[in-house]
Amino acid sequence: ISALFTLPVCAQQRRDQFAKNLPAVGAPLPNVEIFDDRGQVLPTEELKGNYTVLVFGCMT
Repeated sequence: ISALFTLPVCAQQRRDQFAKNLPAVGAPLPNVEIFDDRGQVLPTEELKGNYTVLVFGCMT
């Protein structure tokens, strides 16, 4: 039963940690690797200077 009482606290801590790491709206995209439509790695550095739409999830 004690685990039921700690779950909301843990969930709140995860939300707080996630919120701290979110980039601000309009902030540059961090340097991470993403995958293109062929499954090839595309470093985000290659996107600099271009308008880009990122789609998260599966499009099948």
